Amino acid sequence: MKAKPQFLIVDDNRMNRSMLGHLLSPFGQCQEAVNGQEAVDCYEQAKGENRLYDLIFMDVVMPVMDGNMAVAKIRQTERDSGLHPVEVVMISALHEGEDIEASRAAGASLYLAKPVKEKSIYELLNQLGYQRRVD
Repeated sequence: MKAKPQFLIVDDNRMNRSMLGHLLSPFGQCQEAVNGQEAVDCYEQAKGENRLYDLIFMDVVMPVMDGNMAVAKIRQTERDSGLHPVEVVMISALHEGEDIEASRAAGASLYLAKPVKEKSIYELLNQLGYQRRVD
């Protein structure tokens, strides 16, 4: 049996992390980070423990390090280590063309506008092949 998918939820807003965790937990194991630097640290730790994330949900505007910078650092680590790129879904209230392009340039795979609707998360997970797990 395939191991439970690993998700990283990165947002400085506790309510946003909680809501996403609630939606994602039936599909896999969730870990949370409160800013981009913490996300990079979580990624590095997971890499060191050989338990890479399957999917990262990343806010754009956060203190300490923003989401775009965090994604760029994760992508650099992947290139340096020869790792397959993890799917990164940016989630932000910033949804103008240049905002989306900046996230894509940093290495984001997908972009969802806040407020994120439950249906959007489930459709995305379905598109990516994730199914609710029965443990």
